[in-house]
Amino acid sequence: MIFSLMPAYGGDERETILLARSIRQFAGVVADSAIHVMEPEQSPLSTAARRALEELSVSVFPFCLPPGGLDFPLAQKVYAAAEAEDRAGKDLLVWMDSDTMVLDQPDAFQLPESVSLGCCPVHLKNISSLFSQPLDDFWREVFGGCGVSLDRLFPVVSTMDAQEIYAHFNAGLLVVRPKAGILRTWRENFERLYLDRRFAPLYAERQARQFFLSQAVLAATIVQMLAREKIQLFSPRYNHPIMLVERYPVSITDPITCRYDAYSVLERCACLRLKPGVTRWLHDSDHSMEG
Repeated sequence: MIFSLMPAYGGDERETILLARSIRQFAGVVADSAIHVMEPEQSPLSTAARRALEELSVSVFPFCLPPGGLDFPLAQKVYAAAEAEDRAGKDLLVWMDSDTMVLDQPDAFQLPESVSLGCCPVHLKNISSLFSQPLDDFWREVFGGCGVSLDRLFPVVSTMDAQEIYAHFNAGLLVVRPKAGILRTWRENFERLYLDRRFAPLYAERQARQFFLSQAVLAATIVQMLAREKIQLFSPRYNHPIMLVERYPVSITDPITCRYDAYSVLERCACLRLKPGVTRWLHDSDHSMEG
């Protein structure tokens, strides 16, 4: 198993270090797995961050973003994920956003042989299309642009606001079999669609569609490539968004992996749903990075 991530582009390097530390501290039997950091050459890590990652036996792989990948929202992650898949060989690849912490042994990451992808639905409905209604024009363009027949669509339930929506998955946690090429195909589909002028009026109607286009294309890519039985949806204990629990209270008190959106959020969220031992570890980690 390989864990892989890209530092938040132009963001806080502490997120990357914290994720690596959490894997080493809490991931149990996979705590010593390889960790790959995909580093855009246009946004290199600092010397201090590199040193901290070396101490955690993390491998850093520079790669070059194409010019268009610098400006379109979240495009950097699409290219980084494809690069990670290229480097993963035959091992299971766990692709995670850098604002993730692993807090317990992630047994579900060991996918059954019959499964090609493990993932979670999106946290909130947001730009998703309700399954009880016809697809809106945006999603018709996305699915159509990826060659998805509408009879392949199936529902999922958003994890925080519990809305039944057409298949839409969170791009911040993906466990893939690299030989399937899901992340590379995501890149190919995204490159074809993100500058497609047909989307301009749809962005004008709702700007969030542009911001989340990459995640919408991921959903279409998954539905295009995989039958439903090849997809394992993780429980809400995975990819749990602690930054949203104040708005959407849920009963999860022991997340296995969690998301926090931005490092500054940890100061007010860490005590909400995390075990005391984790909170103490987080406090100690924060102080060590300040030092």
